[in-house]
Amino acid sequence: MNKVLEKLKSIKHIEIILAAVAVAVMIFIYFYSPSKQKSENENKYDYCQSVTVKLQEAVRMLTGDECKVVINWESGVELITAQNTTQNGSSLVSQVVVDSGGAVVVKEVYPKAIGVVVVCKKLNSKTKAEVTIAVSKLMDIQSDRVVVLGSNK
Repeated sequence: MNKVLEKLKSIKHIEIILAAVAVAVMIFIYFYSPSKQKSENENKYDYCQSVTVKLQEAVRMLTGDECKVVINWESGVELITAQNTTQNGSSLVSQVVVDSGGAVVVKEVYPKAIGVVVVCKKLNSKTKAEVTIAVSKLMDIQSDRVVVLGSNK
């Protein structure tokens, strides 16, 4: 142990070398640490899953029965980023604003539902109509894009 310490003490400018190693480690940790921002697909999945669960719960409360809800989504999450726009003579130049975590997101536009299927164990005509109206209003889609089915199981 003493030999190692003596060898370290004999190296010229050891403090500069140690400082450089410490800076290198900090840079490595900064750039290669797992990103805390969710990807676009994770955001879409979280949003879609949350809406599906809430709609399923609303339908269950309306029917008094366990139901399965499947929603067909239009597209993925659209991220609108901040941009700096400058005019150079006759041309217009637009650049995305970037910070340490990537592009600065100004707004997230979530996907719109384009169709919903609801399957419940027991349904009568009145409940089926009520579920269709409720889903249509909650999801802001036309009632012909909502299918409510009864299951025999």
